[in-house]
Amino acid sequence: MKYTYVLQEAEKKIVVNFENEVIGIIAWKDEGGNVINAYSTYVDPAHRGGKIALTLVEKLVNFAKENGLKIKPTCSYVVRLFEREEKYQEVQV
Repeated sequence: MKYTYVLQEAEKKIVVNFENEVIGIIAWKDEGGNVINAYSTYVDPAHRGGKIALTLVEKLVNFAKENGLKIKPTCSYVVRLFEREEKYQEVQV
């Protein structure tokens, strides 16, 4: 399966497409300064169980690093992932 991840910076989201259909998204909002709030992650049920949500988070983390941003995780998935993985501490508020 080929997934395409697209940063939509103006809309503050990263989407994942499969066969020209959006099947996943991670969204954030500005919190002021250099902080973004990762408040929503969604993957279509038919595509769950792989690493799509994880890849969306990784892409957001890379975006934050490249732009000198910190992430405030409020989405339950992102909160759990950041709690489990030390590698995210450098970008977490």
